[in-house]
Amino acid sequence: MVYGEPLTAKVYANLINSMNLKRVTVLDPHSDVTPALLDRVKVITNEYFVELATKNYLDFVLVAPDNGALKRTFRVAQYLGKNEVIECAKKRNVATGKLSDFQVHAEDLDGRTCVVVDDICDGGGTFLGLAKELKRKGAGSLVLVATHGIFSKGFEELLKWYDEIICTDSFQSFENQEIIQIKLNQILKP
Repeated sequence: MVYGEPLTAKVYANLINSMNLKRVTVLDPHSDVTPALLDRVKVITNEYFVELATKNYLDFVLVAPDNGALKRTFRVAQYLGKNEVIECAKKRNVATGKLSDFQVHAEDLDGRTCVVVDDICDGGGTFLGLAKELKRKGAGSLVLVATHGIFSKGFEELLKWYDEIICTDSFQSFENQEIIQIKLNQILKP
């Protein structure tokens, strides 16, 4: 995003490609750019992971936290046979990274369990701002399902809003934490 800066994905893709691996597997890539840059790539989408993460919920609505997650959330909804996705939006100040103006495009969630689906949770700012707005719109239980959990600011604030946080162990294992991790070996198929 700054003139002269390298496209980091391209730099790492070149390093990986230079190893001449038989296959590179990518779980729930952030964008279509990553697989396009890699040779001999196999993409594993997040549908099966979300199915495992939501198996204990009888009735819930899927929530796309922002425009970036909308396509993947629609794909998950189709896979799970869900007819509704709650679309959300936010504004990000590019200079500061500050998030604001969270919107939930639903009038009354009527106490429904809301499962927020995304590929990654780093600091959690998107999910905190979204949780407040979902509750304001009448959401019941909130569940965060993020394929790749970094949680650079910890879990404490998120757990004030979310009844469950579910991720894979793709980034790290969180032993003795109050989150649920689904092991990659349960998701990745040969």
